[in-house]
Amino acid sequence: MTTPDSFICPITSEIMADPVSTSDGFSYEREAIAEWIANGNKTSPLTGAPLVHAELVPNHALRAAIQEFVNANPQLAKDLYHPQQRGAAMATLAHEPSFPDVSDAIPQGEPALPEGAPVGQGIAPSASVTPVQPPPAPPLSGLDEAERKACAALAVGDWKAYAAPQKPASSSGWFGHVFGPPRGKNTPRGTAELPDELREPTVRVRTAEGGGVELEVLVDARGRLHRLAMRLAAPGSAPLAALKIVASDGYGPGTAAAIDIEGDGFALLARALRSASSGEGGPGALASLREFSISKISMSDTAVDTLAQALAGHPSLEALELYNVGLGDAGALSVGRLARADGNPRMARLSLGRNKIHGETRDALEASIDMERVKLQLY
Repeated sequence: MTTPDSFICPITSEIMADPVSTSDGFSYEREAIAEWIANGNKTSPLTGAPLVHAELVPNHALRAAIQEFVNANPQLAKDLYHPQQRGAAMATLAHEPSFPDVSDAIPQGEPALPEGAPVGQGIAPSASVTPVQPPPAPPLSGLDEAERKACAALAVGDWKAYAAPQKPASSSGWFGHVFGPPRGKNTPRGTAELPDELREPTVRVRTAEGGGVELEVLVDARGRLHRLAMRLAAPGSAPLAALKIVASDGYGPGTAAAIDIEGDGFALLARALRSASSGEGGPGALASLREFSISKISMSDTAVDTLAQALAGHPSLEALELYNVGLGDAGALSVGRLARADGNPRMARLSLGRNKIHGETRDALEASIDMERVKLQLY
C-alpha cells in the first residue's frame, strides 16, 4: 500500500501523527517544525520562503484522514512519526544547504520570528517538552443520602421498557434500534413545554457484547444529561453492562460537539460512578458496568480527571473510551492511571482516539501501561 505524499512530513519523511500547518499553508509533524522554528529558522523548510509568523495550526482534517488510512492499513502504524526519530531528522536537516537570510524580506507589519518565539498553541519546542501532570481536580466523593433519596423515584427497573413506550422498535429509527423518549417535533403530546431538566434524552437499548444491557444515550443539552444521571444514580435501577454517551452532532469531522459535559448532570453521574467503584452504592445501574464511553462531547482535562477518580477501582470496568472529546495531555495521563498495573483490575481496553495528545504523552502512556493486558488506542 502506497502512502499518500500528503501524509508524509517533509522534515521527518515519516507519516505524520500530529500534523500542523505553518503560515505558508504546508503541513509538518508538530514536533519537527516546532524544533525547526525554535532553532531560529525564519523560513519554510520545504520552500525556503519566509514564514510571516510562528503560529502552528492543527490540521484536523489531515489528521483524521491519516487516522482512517492507518486504521485501514494497520501494518503502517509502525511508520507513524515517533519522538525518538526527531534527533535523526534534525541532523539530516543540518546537512542540507542553508537558506539565505531573508528576514529583510518579511513584509512590514507582520511579526517576524524572534529567537525562542513561542510556537503552536503554547507548546514549547519538543526538545524541552515533558508530559504535563494531570490537573488537580477536587477530591470526589460518592452519593450522599439526600441524593439517593432524590433519585430513587426515577429508578428504571427495565431499561428496554423505559426506552420502548414513546417509539416502538423500527428499522427507520436511529440505528434501527429501540429508542427512548424523543425530542423536537417527535416529543410526545403534553411534554413539549417541559423544562429541559425534566425531559428525557434519546436512548437506544440493545444487548451488550458479552451479555447484559447496553444503553446508548444521545445528549443535546446539559439538562437531559442531568435527568439521565438521576436515573443511573437511583438505587433501584436495573444494572447496565455498557453505557455510551454521545452528542447529537458536532461542527464537522474531527471536532467535538457544541455541548460540553461539565455541569450538575456530569457531577451527579461522576458521584454515582464513584459510589459504584467504591462499592458504597450497592446494586444499581452502574455497579456491574463493563464498558463506559463518551464521544463527540467536549471535556476539559479537569473533567476527565474527575471521571478518572470516579472510575478508579471499579470492580467490573473492562473498557473506557473517550473519543473526539478534545482530550489533552493532562487528561490523557489522568485516565491512563486506570490502565496501569496498579489501576483497575479488569481494564483491558483504553481508547483515546481523535484527541489532542502529543508524542511525549503517548510515550508516557505506553511506558506506564501494561500493554500485554491493556489494548491502548490513541489514533
